[in-house]
Amino acid sequence: MSPEQINESKYNEQSDIWSLGCIIYELAALQPPFTAQNHLALAMKIKQGKFERIPIRYSEELMRVITWMLDLEHKKRPTVEDLANLPQVVLKIREKRLQENFKLLKRKEEEIAERELKVAQREETVEKRE
Repeated sequence: MSPEQINESKYNEQSDIWSLGCIIYELAALQPPFTAQNHLALAMKIKQGKFERIPIRYSEELMRVITWMLDLEHKKRPTVEDLANLPQVVLKIREKRLQENFKLLKRKEEEIAERELKVAQREETVEKRE
């Protein structure tokens, strides 16, 4: 639950960003960012907004992004566009597009090779008839 949900404020996209930050944190740390024995204690920890750093094997940049996503003030959290424009994300998107384009080019090359083979076979058939 995001702090605004605990405060019974309006749910919005920034609450989803909070949830995504919690998920990313848990994937890295193998535990949620906020834990407690009961709902009231959990709500209080969330409202404090304090959590431990993810394991050191993960970059400081990832920790900064998680911290940004788990900002107590929902207006300070990143938007989906902000996250999509992070240099590491942009690089991964470009790599994925290049891989897809490479696969497409390979398929096109294979199609052209097949067509050239068929044309060569037709030409050979025509030459035999002549």
